[in-house]
Amino acid sequence: AVNTLKPWWPGLFDGDTPRLLACGIRDVLLEDVAQRNIPLSHKKLRRALKAITRSESYLCAMKAGACRYDTEGYVTEHISQEEEVYAAERLDKIRRQNRIKAELQAVLDEQ
Repeated sequence: AVNTLKPWWPGLFDGDTPRLLACGIRDVLLEDVAQRNIPLSHKKLRRALKAITRSESYLCAMKAGACRYDTEGYVTEHISQEEEVYAAERLDKIRRQNRIKAELQAVLDEQ
């Protein structure tokens, strides 16, 4: 996902680490793709954004007061308390799902 987006929008990253993205960034990126004729399909862009924003490291970084960034790397807003709570709940859900998958795989491996 980083390799898909970073060449076109390096401001979205701190090195190879994705920054917290501004709300509505997908529409901004889609418009930019059209204006600059960037060879990225809507599907590929959407998948890259999902991979980043649903990752454990991204969700862990969503703490109240943390900055959200635009395509140029400028701060646009800050994470709210509600967004932090949402991210924590989402992270718990992902970890629960991963634990269940691991337990199921262990059972299958025993057979």
